[in-house]
Order: sequence, then C-alpha cells, then structure tokens
Amino acid sequence: MRQTLFQTALADRWSALPPEVQALHSGQDIQSFSGRADITRGTSMIARFAAWFFGFPKAGHDVPVTITKTRTDKGEIWERNFNGSTFRSFCSRADQPYRYRERFWLFTYEQELPVKDGTMHLPVVHGWFLGIPLPKPLLPGSDSREYAKDGTFRFDVVLKAPLWGGLIVRYTGHLTPDP
Repeated sequence: MRQTLFQTALADRWSALPPEVQALHSGQDIQSFSGRADITRGTSMIARFAAWFFGFPKAGHDVPVTITKTRTDKGEIWERNFNGSTFRSFCSRADQPYRYRERFWLFTYEQELPVKDGTMHLPVVHGWFLGIPLPKPLLPGSDSREYAKDGTFRFDVVLKAPLWGGLIVRYTGHLTPDP
C-alpha cells in the first residue's frame, strides 16, 4: 500500500493522530464517511459572497453530511455533501514538509499541519489566485481542526474572511466510515 497524501505530509506526526483521524486519511482509492454537522454562516457582505462563491453549505443544525475522497496519482479529490449541497476541492502535496495544498476553483491554499494532543490543526499559511501569490492580508483565516472524541472522528472547520470580513462559515460535527 502506498502512503496517502496526509501520511506523507505529516511524516513523523502521523503516529500522534488518533486512529479515527488516521482512518479518514488512509484511503487507497475511493472512501466515504457520513455523519451530522452544525453549520453557521457569516453575515458580512464579503463573508456571504465568499460562502456563495465557494459553495459552502447554508446554516443548519444536525445536517446530514457525507465526505467522499477519491485518490488520484496527483492527490485527492474531496467532495463534501451537506444535505444535497456539495462543494469540491483538490488536495495535493506541498513543497515543504508538514503541509499540503488545497485548490478551490481558481484559488489554491497551503495549510500547515501541526498536531498537538492528538488534534490536527489546519491553518492557512499561503495562497494563490490563478498561480499569483496572495499577500498575507488577503488570506482567509482558518481555525480548523480534526480530532477524535468517544471513538468518533470529529471536525471543527472555521473559515474567516480576510480584511476583517468576519466568519465565512463554520461547520462542526462527526463522521464515521461508510460500509
């Protein structure tokens, strides 16, 4: 079995993740997980535009969610389905260790992968629009993390608009592997 994107990117940090988080990042082909999520959306003009542009889910409580990951030769396609509202990204290796890149449409973001107390954090550290580097003030904020609680994979994704635009979207919840 080949190492997955996150196994490679995390290197020695991989072993610090709980098995539930490792399971989500261990797929060799196509893998899906289902669960429930609570979603909060920002209300500023820039936040509403960003949420619409990227196709982030609408606000809701106890929303069904399915994540399908498809491994390719160049990375992973992530499709997130929140009660019929879907958005996709393409994840690939970064040039530096402990990082990966995620592409949404015309934007690519590089995220660092620190692991502390069994929790993987995903702060945005670089970004590009059509391959042109974005200045730090134009990067979205990310207070996102993945962890396990009570034997279940948990996520808390928080994305903030640049330039004091406030919250774009926050989705929190749990996932379990589909049969």
